[in-house]
Amino acid sequence: MSTATPALSDEKLQSTVKRLKALVVKLNEKCDQLKAENTYLTTSLATADGSLETVSSERDELVEENKKQREQLGSLQTELETSRSSIVTLETTLAELRAEFAAHKEQTNQLLQTMSMDVAEPSIIPDPDAEDFELDRAREDNAGLLIEIGQLREQLANCSRERGMLNEELSAAHERVVGLRREAVGLRKADRDARRELAAVREELARANHGVQPTADGPAPRPADEETVDQPRMDALSGELAELRDMYAHACEQLAYFKNESRQDSADVARARHIRSLVLAFLCGADSRTVVPVLCNLLSLTEDERAKVRAARHGV
Repeated sequence: MSTATPALSDEKLQSTVKRLKALVVKLNEKCDQLKAENTYLTTSLATADGSLETVSSERDELVEENKKQREQLGSLQTELETSRSSIVTLETTLAELRAEFAAHKEQTNQLLQTMSMDVAEPSIIPDPDAEDFELDRAREDNAGLLIEIGQLREQLANCSRERGMLNEELSAAHERVVGLRREAVGLRKADRDARRELAAVREELARANHGVQPTADGPAPRPADEETVDQPRMDALSGELAELRDMYAHACEQLAYFKNESRQDSADVARARHIRSLVLAFLCGADSRTVVPVLCNLLSLTEDERAKVRAARHGV
């Protein structure tokens, strides 16, 4: 009995050693599998980093283009303000010219009445030199008035050409805004793809962290650098994605602002064209009773200014 027991113990020991060797082989295979998965995850993270860098560069280009659009819209707005002031000046000049024309017309009527009275009264000897002087002065005044009206028409033609150029620039700005909107759509798609890829990487990382089942001898070993290397990179990627989403939201707000500015500029150009057509009709002899009220509304005159216009028209 004393010799059989050690032999049985050696058999058990050899069996245990075999089982341990098989377990070591399995553990080595599992370690190789985890190393391959970590290599794949590292490659996926590098790809995600490249995608984020591409999206970041495109976002910088979009921000720079938005700045240029704001500067161009500011210059267009300044030109529109200058055109408005020019229209107001032309309106004032036109009113002054009409008042001078009415005064010259009244002087001419008075001169004609005086001449008719001189002809009717034979006792009064007319002075030909004085009459010729008055007629020459009236002709000179009328000629000067016609020159001023021609200059005013030329200014209106220049204003019309400026309106045409502003309309073309506004159309180009609108096309650029549409292009920026399309670029923003592409950037949003790239952001969604990057977030989808990041979610897939996180899911694979979670499976790598929790996919090893415990064995009879205890839990399987976990790579020591998995939490210290992969998780900080995942957190950094999440922070960059959050910052990128904020920048996209800001870009969308800027695009909406540019769209509203473009609509306002289009309305101002249409209003300026309407004013020009009314002024041209007024110069061509249209009825002031229908033209002047519309001009007052388009120019947004105050009550005092409207009262001055009514008084001037009544005086004419």
